[in-house]
Amino acid sequence: IAPMGLSSVPATNPAKAKTGQQAGELVVDLLRRNVLPSTIITKSAIENAIAGVAATGGSTNAVLHLLAIAREMGIELSIDDFDAISKRSPMRRRLRFLSMISIASARRFRFLRI
Repeated sequence: IAPMGLSSVPATNPAKAKTGQQAGELVVDLLRRNVLPSTIITKSAIENAIAGVAATGGSTNAVLHLLAIAREMGIELSIDDFDAISKRSPMRRRLRFLSMISIASARRFRFLRI
């Protein structure tokens, strides 16, 4: 779980410290309001993440991570779910940051906020 835009800040970027502070403040606020990971990570949220990965031609690592997250949350999820969701999720863009453009460049040009 990460706030939108914080994951794309490069480690060497001076803004990294500020984004860490913002993430910490958000966690404290969520805990004060009794918003737990199990409140946010639902079957629907995981299915949405699968659709996002499928629509961008994302990493196969997402399969491993989402299966693990679902298991930790007690959510039933199988490899067959990935197949079904992928079939109904048209690919919008194949993002190949390592070969075409760096995350730092994508952020600088406001191409993607992750």
